[in-house]
Amino acid sequence: MPAGAVLEIGAPVEHGLRTYALVAGGLDSASTFTPGRFGGHGGRALEAGPAAPRRHGPLHAVTVGGSPRPEIVDGGILARDGDVTYRRSGDDNLLVGFGPMQLDLALRMRVHTLMDAVAEADPAGVTDLTPGIRSLQIQADPSRLSQHELLAAVRQLVAALPPTDQLVVPSRRPPPPVLGRPGHP
Repeated sequence: MPAGAVLEIGAPVEHGLRTYALVAGGLDSASTFTPGRFGGHGGRALEAGPAAPRRHGPLHAVTVGGSPRPEIVDGGILARDGDVTYRRSGDDNLLVGFGPMQLDLALRMRVHTLMDAVAEADPAGVTDLTPGIRSLQIQADPSRLSQHELLAAVRQLVAALPPTDQLVVPSRRPPPPVLGRPGHP
């Protein structure tokens, strides 16, 4: 790349969380990613004093710019619809979270209702559903169903769910205890 060129890399569309660019011969760079402990000088931030040695040739700035990545808002979040958050879970799974981080039986009912809706829709490629208190993890086979397609299908299902105060959960009424049987008071 010539000096001053812009390398623009978008977010992964179908699989994974990260995108890597490989450069033949490497880059002459003094930048450091301190949480990952690589780059810079021995994985630590450069400090005042002697400059880091260059491998070869002059240093050229490489600017990474372009438009923001709308597919990922923050922390693997793919989308938000009201109080529903859609997040990457691993490389190919989708985690659908409802409401705030708290124990709430109404949120648990929404998770259960969504799980039933996904099971009934039976999208080709969904391999497992794992409910939690306020979230549902949907595992998919990426060779059959991309994360983008899964996200679109699940957002439609969530939008079609009834409001929480109208949810009906199947239940049963236990029979009353039998009193006065021999050997029982």
